[in-house]
Amino acid sequence: MKVQANTRFRTITVQQWWYFAFAILVILPFVIVVAFQYEIYKWYLAEFVQPELEELLGFRAGKLEVRSPEGVYESYAIVSVTPGGIFDRAGVRAGDVPFGYVHGVQSGFLGQLHHARGQAVNLRFVNRADIAKGNWRERPAVVIVPAKRAG
Repeated sequence: MKVQANTRFRTITVQQWWYFAFAILVILPFVIVVAFQYEIYKWYLAEFVQPELEELLGFRAGKLEVRSPEGVYESYAIVSVTPGGIFDRAGVRAGDVPFGYVHGVQSGFLGQLHHARGQAVNLRFVNRADIAKGNWRERPAVVIVPAKRAG
């Protein structure tokens, strides 16, 4: 293929470069945040909110293996409870699985605690030992979430 001698390539003006830069640096990140807002929110809760709530309320949470008559699965649960902490005084036990969250146990549980700062919150749990016996009866716990971390 032969290129004609009088062929001219299109050049981009400075104003067009600014539009392009704006689209890449502002509009594209905005579209990404909107498209992945739920995943970003879950990441925020797990990385920033959970450690603070664990320290504040006296618990550690993570994935635990849960056995039930139907099989074995992994679930987000209370791994340990600090003696004398807020969760301990509310009757929350190690092995308790937060219950009743539609859009994900971890994000629902952490989001409920996070947004209840300075208020009492009603939580529901089923202990994994009870699940293993086929007992799915919920156990309520009322926790008063301090407004902010002391100190």
